[in-house]
Amino acid sequence: QNMIAGYRLDWSGKVHEFEANEILHLRQPNPSNFITGFSPTEAAKYIISINEQQKIWHDNFYRKDASPDSIIMAKDQYGDPAKKEFLRQWKDYFEGSSKKQRIGFLDNGLDYKQISISPRALEFTKSHAEVRDEIFGMYRVPLSKAGLDEKIQARATAETVNYQFYADTIEPRTVMIEDQLTLDLMDMWFKQLRPENMIAV
Repeated sequence: QNMIAGYRLDWSGKVHEFEANEILHLRQPNPSNFITGFSPTEAAKYIISINEQQKIWHDNFYRKDASPDSIIMAKDQYGDPAKKEFLRQWKDYFEGSSKKQRIGFLDNGLDYKQISISPRALEFTKSHAEVRDEIFGMYRVPLSKAGLDEKIQARATAETVNYQFYADTIEPRTVMIEDQLTLDLMDMWFKQLRPENMIAV
């Protein structure tokens, strides 16, 4: 604690300064810098950024995508009145869940083409799940805690996962907080117990 003079927080363009004893600094192990520590968020900052960009991409894809599900291709040029009449008849005959099994017939050189989701969009959906799993792993949180693991059905398996989550994630984190609280409180309130402040009898 004595190695830290204070803390400076830059928030929304404003700088806030704190004394060292005003901040409870919880440190994750960091071989390169034991003063600052190394949080899981910093370790996963790139994968978290990818996750956020994928969400933005998916939002834009579903909210702004203007591609039709299908198109009608014509060899000859059709005027606007003919196009509108054709689309009106097509919707009257095929639109609605009760008309999905009907068979269409096109003449006059017309061709129907189905447009599907691009392989890139499907790959994004798959990779999003992989990124999510990696973030959960960074924080040592099993997918079952978010209701995302369909493999866990037996009660014994769920109890084993809960025990491992407590032993590998919850307990080490609470011990870290307990140790840091003890260190800071000892430094703040029990300075007289330090060897240099004790009087030999």
